[in-house]
Amino acid sequence: MLDGEGVAVRTARALLAACDGVIAVVRPDQVTLHAALTDIGCQVVEIPAGVLATVHEGMGSSIAAAARAALALPYLEQVLVQPADMPWVLPATIRQLIHEDNGGCPIVVPTFDGEDGHPVRFDRCLLPDLAALSGDRGARGLLLANPTHRMAVTDAGVRRDVDQPADLGGTPAA
Repeated sequence: MLDGEGVAVRTARALLAACDGVIAVVRPDQVTLHAALTDIGCQVVEIPAGVLATVHEGMGSSIAAAARAALALPYLEQVLVQPADMPWVLPATIRQLIHEDNGGCPIVVPTFDGEDGHPVRFDRCLLPDLAALSGDRGARGLLLANPTHRMAVTDAGVRRDVDQPADLGGTPAA
């Protein structure tokens, strides 16, 4: 919990404030989280039971589930991939990322103090590749295999995540 709200819900609210829609991926046993995300306006997708083992190893299966849902939306030109444990990303940063000129690159990554952060923007052409992900590597392979535009931001939230309850204290560096 962060200020009385679940971390994933806080993260989704920031995305909803800047994006046309949010596809959130949850495990089938996360009934309360499913309801909370639906209540704030997210499209919630459950990870198929057959891939639950890989979800605990990493983000690949979660990204793939969201990408498969996004493929069904023909109007999408780009998607953002945002881990649920990063509640400090500012909506203004998300809007900046959405509107950033990508210089012809299919991927845009925000950076803070020279280090890559989230959310990562992918052009629609990479949705099939995102939908094929699995395991613990997330989309790192796509970043290595495709031209990537890096966008410097002043928002430390693009690098700050919650790995354990102690991470919820304090404020990020400016």
